Amino acid sequence: MMHTTGRPVFRHGMGTTGNLFLSFIGIAATAGLVQAQPRAFVANTNANSVTVVDTGSDTRTTFDVGAAPGQIVISQDGTHAYVANTGANSFSIISVAANLGDSTVTTRPLNASPTSLALSPDGTTLYVMDAAGYLETCDTGSQASCASVFIGASTGHIAVSGNRVFIASELVYEYDTSTGNVSSFNPDSTPDTFDHGNNAVDLAVLPDGRLYVAVITFHYDWRGFSADGGIVIVNPDGDTPVVGKTIPLFSLPRSIALSADGKRAFVGIQSIWADSLYGAGFLPSPWVATIDATSDMVIAWTDLGAENISVAGTHTAAGLAVTPDRSAVFVTVPSIDSVLEISTETSLVTRSFRFDGAGPTSIAIAPDAAAKPKAFLIEAVDDGPSVPVSAGSTALALANVLANDKIGGGPATAANVALSLVSSTSAAIVLDTATGGVWVHPDAAPGSYAVTYKICDAENPDNCGQAVATVTVRARRQLLAKGDDATSYAGATAIANVLANDTVDADPVTLDVVTLSAAVGAGLTLNADGSVSIAAGVAPGSRSLTYEICDVTAADNCSTASVNVTIARRPIHADPDAGSVARTGGLAVANVLANDTLEPGVGATVANVTLKAVSSTDPGITLNTVTGAVSVASTVTAGAHTLQYQICETASPVDNCNEGVVSITVKQTVIVAVGESVRASNKNASTAVRNVLANDSVGGGPATLANVKLSQVSMSPANTRIKLNADGSVSVMDKAGSGAFALVYEICAIDAPSNCARATVTIDLSGKN
Repeated sequence: MMHTTGRPVFRHGMGTTGNLFLSFIGIAATAGLVQAQPRAFVANTNANSVTVVDTGSDTRTTFDVGAAPGQIVISQDGTHAYVANTGANSFSIISVAANLGDSTVTTRPLNASPTSLALSPDGTTLYVMDAAGYLETCDTGSQASCASVFIGASTGHIAVSGNRVFIASELVYEYDTSTGNVSSFNPDSTPDTFDHGNNAVDLAVLPDGRLYVAVITFHYDWRGFSADGGIVIVNPDGDTPVVGKTIPLFSLPRSIALSADGKRAFVGIQSIWADSLYGAGFLPSPWVATIDATSDMVIAWTDLGAENISVAGTHTAAGLAVTPDRSAVFVTVPSIDSVLEISTETSLVTRSFRFDGAGPTSIAIAPDAAAKPKAFLIEAVDDGPSVPVSAGSTALALANVLANDKIGGGPATAANVALSLVSSTSAAIVLDTATGGVWVHPDAAPGSYAVTYKICDAENPDNCGQAVATVTVRARRQLLAKGDDATSYAGATAIANVLANDTVDADPVTLDVVTLSAAVGAGLTLNADGSVSIAAGVAPGSRSLTYEICDVTAADNCSTASVNVTIARRPIHADPDAGSVARTGGLAVANVLANDTLEPGVGATVANVTLKAVSSTDPGITLNTVTGAVSVASTVTAGAHTLQYQICETASPVDNCNEGVVSITVKQTVIVAVGESVRASNKNASTAVRNVLANDSVGGGPATLANVKLSQVSMSPANTRIKLNADGSVSVMDKAGSGAFALVYEICAIDAPSNCARATVTIDLSGKN
């Protein structure tokens, strides 16, 4: 029955009324009950009602509210419960009386159906997110219409911190009630990548002002699609919210609930992305995660579908609420029409409340400022035995006895527990209660000792636990560092390990039992691994340094030794090279270093030597100091030439050098003059040969007056009527006489006048024509 004003029709009684019944299962029913049993307000979405359950007596009172009630929030004084009627444009107010039967229900209209709501810290303002994208701000003390602020989100969950309202709806939206400004940000801890998308689905404000934002992340990469999620931690202070680390949940979160003190967060998991040989998809999840908000760590997982739940169905959490004393978490599971109770001490489901057909979705528990938080379980775990520490020295045997201790399932730290000494079997074994370290003083004799310590809950000093830290003290080690001698070169490793001949108690020394002082001296460096290296460029001669080894557990137990190194010159040889090129120039030697050496068996390269040209007989002969190549320009004259070069050790470039010589032959261009025989008239003038150069060549190409100089050498027998012309033709003048004549000519290269060739032109003038 729906009531908008006045006194509601209510139903109450023990859990067998109508379709409502309660089953107690799992861990002993009464053992799981907390001392102060709170009232739980459950939204029955399918029944259009809210049931108030006394979780101790299971007395229930049901109030008719608007259509499809969803989220419920309760004022700090517990006098009013506000219900979002998601199936109507309204929210209901339950004015809660001490006697529930005297409670009343009123309904206030909204412009659109509500999706979530939250109260301001002082309870004077109710913030409602509606499906149209507006945030409605409603005065809880009046019946005036709610003011509307357009946000743009429509399904977001709301959290309030001071004058700021945060809405998780893919992005996180922020409404500043003091300025009216609306802003948003992406809760992404890895904003520089573009292969994923984040959707914020819920959020909560921690006592220190940080936000826990439940985020679902969709991945798109070379493997295809996948999804997971976690809790992104955001510091909203300042002009720009700072998105910090993510607490991974490896699944898709749905809702968050905080304990009243904000030290625990509980996250309902809606689904898990599964990918197998049989396919991929979202599987409903039965899990609830518990997070220690002090360390930002997941400390427990609760399986809502565990065997002790005797109700068939998918056990996926919808709404969560924590009891004021943080002893239990109540979880609505719509698919099985149930509310489950989780013990925060054991992280197990202890009870089940059944609501047949009601479809419980949201749940809220009335605050109780007087409720004392349930003491966290203290787990003080024994430590040690320690790595044996040396007698006769002040040494830290155990870094922190709290390292393996827990409180409420989370790490025990100086922030949440008080550490104190109970007893020590030796006054020389001391517990530092500020750091948790156990120290051995010099007067401790060899043996085994026990330090008993106590840790107590910082907020509940009577809640304590004890453990024992065992410390082992051994006899003082006898260290002996022995000197080392070596001969090597600049830039090389002189000694592989100075510890190789050192001993501890007559056994070989290793870096797990001693510390080694890294030293530098006169061009020598003692490296952390024990090797001694020589700096590049160090001049030949003797160098030394002193090093020290100390017991890792006794910094004052040390021994020193010296390292003496003789630095020698590497034998460096630049062997002669030879090469030849054609008269046109080219590459004479590919690499002058090819036959050079730096110390026996090691070839000289541009990596270990520097290369420099010293001189050459012609400026056209050059050395490439990067590749070692010798090149000859076309301007270089034919004949024998030399280039002198120098190589110097890169590690010792000043005083370790050697010079080499490259012999280069520039070959003459091959000139070929080919003779010929012709007939001509001895009576009439004629051209006997058009061009004697026609079948001559220079370097395999045609000989022309552009590349050779042509001259007549002789005529036999002498005949002035036969003439070699400047253009290469041979003319026979009239009345030249009869007989055979031999004209010898010479061609010489214009660029090398001494490079010549001769040929004979035989002219037969025995004929008349």
